[in-house]
Amino acid sequence: MADIRACTENDLERLQALSVATFRATFEADNNPDDLRAYIDRALNLKKLASELQKAGSTFYFLEEDKALIGYLKLNLSPDQSDINDPESLEIERIYVDQIYHGKGFGKILFDFAVAKAHENGLKYIWLGVWEKNFKAIDFYYKQGFVKFDEHRFKLGTDNQVDYLLRLDL
Repeated sequence: MADIRACTENDLERLQALSVATFRATFEADNNPDDLRAYIDRALNLKKLASELQKAGSTFYFLEEDKALIGYLKLNLSPDQSDINDPESLEIERIYVDQIYHGKGFGKILFDFAVAKAHENGLKYIWLGVWEKNFKAIDFYYKQGFVKFDEHRFKLGTDNQVDYLLRLDL
């Protein structure tokens, strides 16, 4: 049975390793290698992740099964959200499952956990940003009931990309 637990500073190196591995697996084939490397160096370094771990409104969670690290989730409450900053919402900033575990329902486990956290906090909706070319993720979110409500720019290295902003009313 899979377990979800909040990450601590003691998990920092494992968090970084999983963050880099899952980000590469998800985006490497469709992006310039220099842009991908620049983003990883800027956004997924130990110092940056440590500062994100210390934010009161942000929490990272590990999904583990039999001591194997399967995936992770980053949830943000206002005012520590990356964009909207609505106190009635929960942001799923990151939700990644190691590629060897894809198709086994682990993404849904993380998603259901996020929904439960939103309900626990009495929030009205969940929102997230997803790259317009991440068709697999977009399809997953639409199947969960999300709808597109806006777009914003996301900079990957030197490449200005478009993220769809999706919302799920609770």
